[in-house]
Amino acid sequence: MLGDLIYEATGKITGYRVLDVEGPKIEVTISENGKLKGGIEIIDMVTYWSIPRPGGAYYAEGKGVFMTKDGSGETATWTGQGIAHYSGLRRRDVGSVFCRTP
Repeated sequence: MLGDLIYEATGKITGYRVLDVEGPKIEVTISENGKLKGGIEIIDMVTYWSIPRPGGAYYAEGKGVFMTKDGSGETATWTGQGIAHYSGLRRRDVGSVFCRTP
């Protein structure tokens, strides 16, 4: 349903890259452990870029790969875009994500 939480994760940043100094536009790569709605435990590898917006928000676009942690070898890929807000070290994204499975 629109507005429902579908994914929650914690992770570590594994790299940064400056894409453009105007803005600035920064690319970030992270590795996360999380759960999809329904309790499926996954690993998510993500690369996204973001640009700061007025009021402390960030516009972001990214891509990633979900892999199940149970060893079944199931994967899904995703692309998304949205607005991110930070509260301390926590980040909350609101936007659209489009998933694909084999």
